[in-house]
Amino acid sequence: MVRSVFILVLSLLPTLVAAVAAQPTSGTFIAVENGQVWYQTWGSGPKAIVLIHDGVLHSAVWDDVWPILCKDFRVVRFDRRGFGRSPAATAHYSPVDDVTAVIRAAGLDQFVLVGSSSGGGLAVDFTLQHPEAVERMVLVGPAISDLAQSQYFRDRVDAMGRRIQQGDLEGALRDSWAFAPGHEAALKRAVALLIANPQDLNHEDPARPAPVAKPLLPSIKAPTLILIGEYDIADNHAQAGAAEALILGANRIVVRDTAHLMYLEHPDVFATLVEQFANRTLAQEFGSRL
Repeated sequence: MVRSVFILVLSLLPTLVAAVAAQPTSGTFIAVENGQVWYQTWGSGPKAIVLIHDGVLHSAVWDDVWPILCKDFRVVRFDRRGFGRSPAATAHYSPVDDVTAVIRAAGLDQFVLVGSSSGGGLAVDFTLQHPEAVERMVLVGPAISDLAQSQYFRDRVDAMGRRIQQGDLEGALRDSWAFAPGHEAALKRAVALLIANPQDLNHEDPARPAPVAKPLLPSIKAPTLILIGEYDIADNHAQAGAAEALILGANRIVVRDTAHLMYLEHPDVFATLVEQFANRTLAQEFGSRL
């Protein structure tokens, strides 16, 4: 009887180990240059996904897509310096080196890199410096260095900043390109996150700039998917188009009924697009390059 139970336990051990590995962690801090960064990992599967949030909200923006992606992938997210749980930088640092530290702590060699807005720009900078690590790249309304911005865009950013300084977070987001019309729940959730995490909008960032990305975009070899919300601002549509033109083999999708923070508006649609691209099943729609 004892021998039978022992054999049964041995036979179940791989399943038990996998189940433990797939459990969510509460996250942990890792040491980085002149500071520390919080990261979290969950899920299991043959492929890994690393998520880099935008420049307004911390990694909680991935909460709705997190459990979907973690079903079939090992997923990593982290708070960039000054956002969420990560303390603001007090000295110069390299955002690319922070990403490197996170993936090393998570034990990843290759992965699908997903970056939103300024996080998309960081994803590009990382890919340019560490091409061997990025199996595929997803850019969501990316802000890539040296791609031009219009005066209209700069004026809208300034107006948004003034409303935030006046304490009108909801008005600032409502009049921005963050959400498509009708997504009240997503808008109010973003406002609640900012109220609970004021540091997201109020921290210094003495980051050392990476080499200008625009002239280097043609050197990117990783298959790249660019997602842009239907209601995103014209400048971001232009940047998405420029990135598609400059990154060899890149493909662009306009996601209907979304704006800049599409993963808060339609997390199921967003997660499906990322999953299909990671698994190469989007090739049925866009050809063998995907």
